[in-house]
Amino acid sequence: MSMKTRISLVVVLLFVASCSRLLYGQSRGEGWLGPRVGQVRQAVEYDFHLFSEVGIKRQDADFMALGHDLALQLPIQQNEESELVFTPSVGVIDIQSAALLPDTGEQLPGHFWDIDLAGYYRRQISDGAITGIRISVSSPSDKPFDSGDEIVVGATAMLRIKTEDDGAWLFFLDYSNRRDFLEHVPLPGVAYQWPVSRDFRGVLGIPFAMVYWRPLPNWSVEGSYVFPRTVNTRVSYELTESFSLYGGFRWFNEMYLRSEREDDDDGLFFYQKQLAGGITWQITEALSIDLQCGYGFDRFMYEGDDYDDRGDNQISFSDGLFATLSTSVRF
Repeated sequence: MSMKTRISLVVVLLFVASCSRLLYGQSRGEGWLGPRVGQVRQAVEYDFHLFSEVGIKRQDADFMALGHDLALQLPIQQNEESELVFTPSVGVIDIQSAALLPDTGEQLPGHFWDIDLAGYYRRQISDGAITGIRISVSSPSDKPFDSGDEIVVGATAMLRIKTEDDGAWLFFLDYSNRRDFLEHVPLPGVAYQWPVSRDFRGVLGIPFAMVYWRPLPNWSVEGSYVFPRTVNTRVSYELTESFSLYGGFRWFNEMYLRSEREDDDDGLFFYQKQLAGGITWQITEALSIDLQCGYGFDRFMYEGDDYDDRGDNQISFSDGLFATLSTSVRF
């Protein structure tokens, strides 16, 4: 059985497992940072990505790609005191390119998978305190789980302490064996979470910040920042109760572990910035569809140990168009 066939079976099994969990009822979830325990909703999310054909700088080659992502949220056990949630995901990007990694002369693989077996546990330890841990074992690679060198392990411990104004202090300790900075180093974090309301939600701290604000009834502004190089912003306008238009900017990166790389400590990092606009159709409370189109720029890929190695085996892409179609079902 080929690797692609095996991974396809994994996708099917995860989807079947999610459907069986969806039969057990509905709840309103607040998420990893939320103030309430035991209200997680089952969810299935699917994204299709299309990256238009563009040229590769300093190479006589082009680049085009198609991507698929499937993510599940499956409450295994939950009550008023605790919750155990399985959050697996599977992604694949198919690449059509004759691009070469310039330092080693190797051809860029034709596809990369990203299989993530993740989950978290949260517990209410007192009337105003929630503790939790999230664990992830993933393999973002052209040959996932081919060896231990293609496995990424991450863990985050969290403590949420409610304040008198119904906000909260958040304390974190995060570990990962693969980052573009300070890998294997447990990194602490602290943040303040403002009281949650319909018109405002905000978290400000180190190493991240998030905000959602409705300045006017039909307008909303949201953004997030994660240290050191991840930015998301969006401005939305509600045309009707079902349709919304939005525009935004993203600066983000993805990391893959090429199985034939010369140095096992290296990762293949893909950085890009995007300007995009789109429309969201909220068909029902549980079902939504989103179509987004945009322009990608300042895009490059390199293979190295951290961001300081971004000149190693670097492939730079011309600017180009992209489109994403997403659907989400929550129960």
